[in-house]
Amino acid sequence: MSEYGRSILDLTYITESQLIASSFPKERMGDFEEVQAKLETIRQFTLMYLRVNGKDEMKDQDALQKSGAISDIITLDQIEVVHWRKGALYFMLVSTLNQKNRKDEIQLEWFSKCLEELELMLSVRGFKTPDPESVGEAPELAKYGVWSSTHLLALLYGGEMCHWRTHLQPSRQVCQTGINMLLKYNKFVGDLPEAYGWNSSRSDVLLKILEGQLEQQEPSPDQKAE
Repeated sequence: MSEYGRSILDLTYITESQLIASSFPKERMGDFEEVQAKLETIRQFTLMYLRVNGKDEMKDQDALQKSGAISDIITLDQIEVVHWRKGALYFMLVSTLNQKNRKDEIQLEWFSKCLEELELMLSVRGFKTPDPESVGEAPELAKYGVWSSTHLLALLYGGEMCHWRTHLQPSRQVCQTGINMLLKYNKFVGDLPEAYGWNSSRSDVLLKILEGQLEQQEPSPDQKAE
């Protein structure tokens, strides 16, 4: 299964790169959906394997994390990559349409799908310390509570998506989600040495906007009662 997953990731990467380079033309949105569908098959086949092997009581991400057989069918790295690639592609799509003044093509459901994938990616391992025997960027960042630079980028992308989403349709929940992700991003970045090249210049701007929007929006009756 891990080889199967790797082959899909390799094939879809080519199409993803083409879509980004061509600014997601309307006539190729079918390719965009096809990439998303192919990436989803990796997770679905994994879940099917778990259920067939008597793990049907566990669902979705919990099943992937708790299964003792997970290393036999798909690696944690591959699961993270699937969620990251799906979420990041939605981000790139919305970002491109914003930059190209094609905002009328943006669909609200893309925001929720992007945030779902980014949050799933972040939940695969959470922010824990990896194996001290491992080498490279990950163990260095882990000293400050971060698995990888991709995890930091996922938090920033999530905050940006919430910012764009609230401009299309105000939502207290979306504002709060974005604020939470950006605060977490700032916390990690604030602990990292400047040599790593991360800063909070963009996240500070987004936080100010989202916090301002949150203050302007009236809470729901249920929230007032609390």
